[in-house]
Parts: sequence; structure tokens; C-alpha cells
Amino acid sequence: MARCLLAACVVPAAWADEAAQVHLRGETIVYRGDLSDEANARVRALLDGGHAIRWLEITSGGGDIALGMDLGELVRDHALGVAVRDYCASSCANYVFPAGKRKRLPADSVVVWHGSAIQAGIDDIATMDFSQVERQMGRALGDEEKAALAAQAGLSAHFDGLRQRQEAFYAAIGVDPRVTVFGQDVGCDCEWTVPVEDMRRFGIDAVEAPDGYGAHLRPKGRAVALLRLEDYPDYAAGAGTPRPHAAAGE
Repeated sequence: MARCLLAACVVPAAWADEAAQVHLRGETIVYRGDLSDEANARVRALLDGGHAIRWLEITSGGGDIALGMDLGELVRDHALGVAVRDYCASSCANYVFPAGKRKRLPADSVVVWHGSAIQAGIDDIATMDFSQVERQMGRALGDEEKAALAAQAGLSAHFDGLRQRQEAFYAAIGVDPRVTVFGQDVGCDCEWTVPVEDMRRFGIDAVEAPDGYGAHLRPKGRAVALLRLEDYPDYAAGAGTPRPHAAAGE
């Protein structure tokens, strides 16, 4: 039960998606669906299989934070480009997209952020999703029961570990992690994307996107806000300066 709770809490707002499918198409690995251990292992096997692979094409609503970093590290270590097809949200946006050597956002595709391991209250009992456990038990849980389950699952230490790993991940790829909490920090109760020039200011460089990227997009029927740093000058003043990617293996 504790393991079930842990899985539910780590991705409290991930987009519902189909089970992941992974296949090779020429020099591109195609990844469709929720991030999973099995799908990431398939990517690793293809990369280790002697194929000449240059790109990861992905459509994903995200998934577990650790799985996102696992896939992002594979992308970085193998110097892959990342091409988004339709949408790349949540942990896909946080860890897979920015890890790409190059990034492609074709027309009608979008990368969507809505928080990460550093968001305020992520390890607050009041914000955790206990619905899966409550369904298994057939009743609602009281606050003391929720706190006991969180302690049993070791969530505090778990989130501390995720934050430390995320900090190291973003340092390695030269990206300001505040892109993952920008909307929350400026009080936008929304899921968001940012213009390409603002991605660059956060350190996400080499992005190819059509003019006017981010306007009027509703992936899977969901509203996505286009937030601009110029509208929040105090926040923009602290936006990270892009740093070059460290070479794989360094």
C-alpha cells in the first residue's frame, strides 16, 4: 500500500495518457505515451544496439519524476535531439525536452510545464493524492492516517532525494529549473508554455519552432497559458543565463 501511495504522490497532476509504445524509425526512436520503466528500457536497448540514432520523437503527458530524469539522462548522454509530436507535458517537459542537443516543436505541438520536484507544497500532505489508496480501502482517509501512510512510505526522504537529483540534472544540462515552476511562482493557476526566446533565457537553447509558437494551442483539449518573462520583470531579472551543455561523459 505504501508503494501505491508513493506512486500516486510523485505525479499528482500528470496527464492521463495511453501505455507507452517505443519503436525505431530510421535514425529516430519514436516514444508514445506515459513514461514507464519498460519504455525507457526499450529506449536504452535501442541506443545500445548499434543503431545510428540521432533523434527521440516523443508524444507524452509525462509520468513519474524519476522516470523523466532517467529518460532525460539517456537523451543527454547519447546527444539526441528531441522532436515533440503534439505534446510533451509534465515530466516530459521538465526533463526530456530540455536535455535534447536540439529541440524541434513543429506546428501545433507544444511543451507544457505545471510544476516539478521544487514546487511549493509538493510534499505537503494536504496536496497529496490518496485517491488510489482510498479506493483500495473503500473509504476516505483521515489526516492522521494520511500522515502515517506518508511516513511509512518514506515520502519526506524520497522528495529530498528527488530535489537533489533534479538540482544535479539541471546543473548538468545548463538549465534554470525555475522554468518548471514559473507559472506557480507568478500566481498563474494554470499549465503553461513560454516563447522560444524565453526558453533560451532559462537555458533551453537550440529550439526550432514556428513563428508565434504557443498561441491558441489546446493539446488534448486542455487550455495552456502562454507566459512571457517580459510581463514579469522582477522574475525575469533572475532568469538563468544559458550555459553550454556539458559533453556526454564529462
